Amino acid sequence: MDSYKFSGIAHSTHEFWSPVTRAKLDGIGSMMGLPSGARIVDFGCGNGAMLATFCRRFDATGLGIDRSPYAGKSLAGAANCAFHPGDASEIAADGTFDLAICSGATNIFGGFGPALVRLPEYVKPRALVLLGEGFWEKAPDADYLEATGIGADEMVSHAENIAAIRAAGLTLLYSCTSNQDEWDEYEGRYAAAIERYVAANPGDPDCAAMLSRIRAWNDAYVRWGRGTMGFGFYLALR
Repeated sequence: MDSYKFSGIAHSTHEFWSPVTRAKLDGIGSMMGLPSGARIVDFGCGNGAMLATFCRRFDATGLGIDRSPYAGKSLAGAANCAFHPGDASEIAADGTFDLAICSGATNIFGGFGPALVRLPEYVKPRALVLLGEGFWEKAPDADYLEATGIGADEMVSHAENIAAIRAAGLTLLYSCTSNQDEWDEYEGRYAAAIERYVAANPGDPDCAAMLSRIRAWNDAYVRWGRGTMGFGFYLALR
């Protein structure tokens, strides 16, 4: 089963491909103070809605990058926004952007630590980076790790994410975390989209695999994931 296909279908009804509301993004945006006409790049942009939101707010020019053929849909009608269907390595790290975003996709750079090194290379001196990254709210249950295939060492705590940002030489300006309602809506939509797709497309040979995967994932979220996995947004100054 194509992982891009699964993710694209699972995220098909999400406004944003992260556990966040528009109100929370507005709050993050209020901390940015970007000049009108700023340039923004979003690595692993998903549908592009987060990028488009900030571009509208600041009358900015945006570039979204994502390898998924299901990505970039929200950028199609967004003024001053372009979508690049490829890898981050294809974008020159020439220090010309005013904001570089990577939310839920730091694996593009090899993880959170490497992303803290690479993202600032794309922005001007004293410009901004915004990262969205998972963290452990509490030590994960062994059954949860086994059910999801997530390694205990793949994430640290929210405080440790912040410490890593500062250790990388960045100045943390603001941080916030997804609340339980945001997580429940994100995971609920994620599961419902697959269930509805399978019901509407019984002839798709991937249906059985998709159902098995989404039901195991959702069961793990309900039994162990709520209150265990968190998601933080970190706005920092180069």
